[in-house]
Order: sequence, then structure tokens, then C-alpha cells
Amino acid sequence: MKKYFLSIIYIFLSISAFCQGKIGLYQDMITTDNLRLRTSPHAGNKIITVMDKGTRVKIIEIEEKEETIDGITSNWVMVEVQDGAKDKDGKPIKYAVVGRCFGGYLKETKTVSHNPNYKNGNGTIIENTEDDKFFITKKKHQQKLKIGEMAKDRSIYKAIDKKEVLVDVKLGDSVNVEEFWILQSKEDSLHYTWMKVSYNGNTGFMYYGGPFYSNYLNKTIDVIADPYKNNQWEILETIQSNGKNWTVRKVYQTLSVFSKDDYVNVYERPGDTTSTVVAKLSSSYKNGNGQTNVTTEAITEEYETSYRERWVRISVEGNTGWISGKHLSAERGGPMYQIPEDCIAFDWGDAL
Repeated sequence: MKKYFLSIIYIFLSISAFCQGKIGLYQDMITTDNLRLRTSPHAGNKIITVMDKGTRVKIIEIEEKEETIDGITSNWVMVEVQDGAKDKDGKPIKYAVVGRCFGGYLKETKTVSHNPNYKNGNGTIIENTEDDKFFITKKKHQQKLKIGEMAKDRSIYKAIDKKEVLVDVKLGDSVNVEEFWILQSKEDSLHYTWMKVSYNGNTGFMYYGGPFYSNYLNKTIDVIADPYKNNQWEILETIQSNGKNWTVRKVYQTLSVFSKDDYVNVYERPGDTTSTVVAKLSSSYKNGNGQTNVTTEAITEEYETSYRERWVRISVEGNTGWISGKHLSAERGGPMYQIPEDCIAFDWGDAL
């Protein structure tokens, strides 16, 4: 009888363990134990820090393949550490530190309301509303956009239903973008993105992106085609360093480290090479190593002598610091930084 009772307990605990790993994109979670936060595999999968039990994180990517660890089956995920986080020793972890962890040691928690700071500039939420088919979030975005061959649909529609075309934009002409509308279907929860634009006296909507059907996976893939998804480009803080104010904005992406030197310093403050060196990174293909990649958490809005010389915030082996963009490059081409305006221009017109 005792053996039977213990078996029932084991089955119950096993089911609980599997249930706690339920995960979803942009879902708030907390760690169920002290949990290693690692760099992504293409950045070496090194340990950044060990998060304390109960640390709040947000899932920003989910790997397709599942894995079973300690009897728990789940996916590996990329997460963004939220406000108030600490490591296992009680040391604070900065907001927006990004890393990889096993989803089986995360459990769902209530989402905490967060109003991103855009100082009433591009990205600011104008209105949350709805109609009979969609929940709609309207975001401010003012940009003159040259339409190039990358544009998938050059039509301007009267409304967000593609029923009536007002005008087709000529290749090489420019439209004035005024707003981004992010729609979530009430029927199937899929997301669709539209740009509100003006062109030659017409004001209407251009379709920006949304779900697509994958023949490989045999299913519809939901794409949140929002250049401000997960509050990308929100202002995190302002740092005074080396006689200059640096506006720090959230930007999540992967960049590669290339330098004429064998190692690149990671500094305590942006723009100040006299500040404490918190870590050293090996340059790509030097010191017997392959390519060195880093995951950015934030970058400075301001730059030094050239556009690429913004300062980038990264976390390395428990330390968060700054590296000059002059040592970094975008591995797959495209915009140097994943700034919304740059990404939109690249996707729809000429590369910057």
C-alpha cells in the first residue's frame, strides 16, 4: 500500500513538473529554482548569470525543438529579465538583460503592466481600441519612406480590409508614414500590421506584414510584424559619461565582434574608455577561436564620429557593460542596428 501511495505521489509530481513548463511568446514567467541564464548557442552558450528563484522574465523567442531535462520536457527559450531581478547571491540584474534558459524551470505568472517610455516620439501608443473583428493597438511612427523593390505590396487601401485600393505607389516614390496599427484577430488570435500613410493627397493604409502558411511545418505561422515588438527602442535610462549624456534604448539583436586587436574591452560606462574594464572579448577568428558573437540588450541613441559608433550594452559572465560599435558588425547584412526606422527602410526601400 505504501509503495502504491508513493507511486501516486511520483506521478502527481511528474505531471506538475511537466505542467509548469507551459510557455508562450511574450509571456511573463518566473523561475521555479535558481536558473542559469546563458548566451545564445551562436554566442557560445556561456553562462551570463544564475537567476534567483522567483525571478521574473519575459519570453522573447522559443526554440522549435523540445528537450527532456530532469524528467521535464520543454523548449529552450530566450528571455528578457524584468525589473527588480536578482541573481542567486542577491546582486541586482539590470532590466532587459537577455539570455537563454530551459523553459521547464519557468512557470506562468500574472503580467505586470508596463508603459514603455518613448518620450512621446515614435513607438508611443496612441490608442488601444477594437472593432468587431480585431483588437487594435495604434502606435506613433512618423517617417518618410522611399518605396523600393523590397516592398511586397505597393497599394494604398482605403481601409484595413484590402477591399478598395485608393492608389498604387510608384517604385521610387516616397510615402509619409504616420502610424502603425497592430491588429490581433478575435477569431484566431493571429496578428496583422498596417501602416497609416499619406501619398499625393491620399491618406490610407499599406499592409506591412502578418501570418503566413509554412509548407515545411504544414501550419500557419503567426508573425507579429511590429518594429516596436516587446517595446523595442524604448528609453531605459540616460547616462552621463565622459562629459556627454547618452540616451540608452532597448535593442535586442545579435552582432559579431571584429577588431584589429586580439581582444575588445567591455567598459563600465558608454563612451568612456577610462572607466573600469568589466570583461574582455576575443575578436573573431583570433586567439584560436572562431567567430565571436554577442547579444545586445541596449544601445545609445547618440554616437561618436560615425553612425556605427554607437555604444552597445551586453552582459558577459555576470557583468553588464558597454562595447563600442566600431568593433561590431551585422553578420547577415541589413541595418547595422535593429532600430525601427532603419528596419522599415530596409524592408521597404533602400538599405541604410
